[in-house]
Amino acid sequence: AIKVEIKNEDIGKSVDVTNKPFNVYISGIDTYGSINKVSRSDVNILMSVNPIKKEILLTNIPRDYYVKLHTFKEYDKLTHAGIYGVNESIKTIEDLLDTKINYYIKVNFTSLVDIVDALDGITVNSNYNFVSNDGYYYVKGANVLDGKKAFWHTTSHVLAQAVKRLYPTVKLAIGPSVADGFYYDMDFETPLTSDDFEKIEAEMK
Repeated sequence: AIKVEIKNEDIGKSVDVTNKPFNVYISGIDTYGSINKVSRSDVNILMSVNPIKKEILLTNIPRDYYVKLHTFKEYDKLTHAGIYGVNESIKTIEDLLDTKINYYIKVNFTSLVDIVDALDGITVNSNYNFVSNDGYYYVKGANVLDGKKAFWHTTSHVLAQAVKRLYPTVKLAIGPSVADGFYYDMDFETPLTSDDFEKIEAEMK
């Protein structure tokens, strides 16, 4: 028989959040399903809250920032710290910024959808009236999207921005959600190749 011992470590440093400033690490991992999965941390945001001044500062740290990992003392991309668990990401960022992290929030694709649904949707603005392939009506102006449509909508914008950075002359049209994802109308000067798709995928990360 194999014996597995699991130790739960309290990695937070609780403070009186009504009277003292505190830091919250927001980690976004590239997985679906259970939030307990271990994966790369592609979103790394430090939210610094000052409850006395009623101020919040968001510090976004690029996923590919070259940092020294806390445990291994070797340089690597910050996103790879997440492979060793959220504690490694927290300790590495604490080292990098010379600060203490009191709490953390971990989200993935599925939890993003759940959060938006818990908020009864979010509002996005469209410059056009149109109907997506799944029959969803977008009106010019404000549109309330549920979690799944919000995820697809956001992903389509990430795709468009990545393509625009790689191919500045590309002409973009619309990128609505459809029944099983989203599409984006784009006009390139030359046809894309399989290598181009790999570049776009890497740029979106």
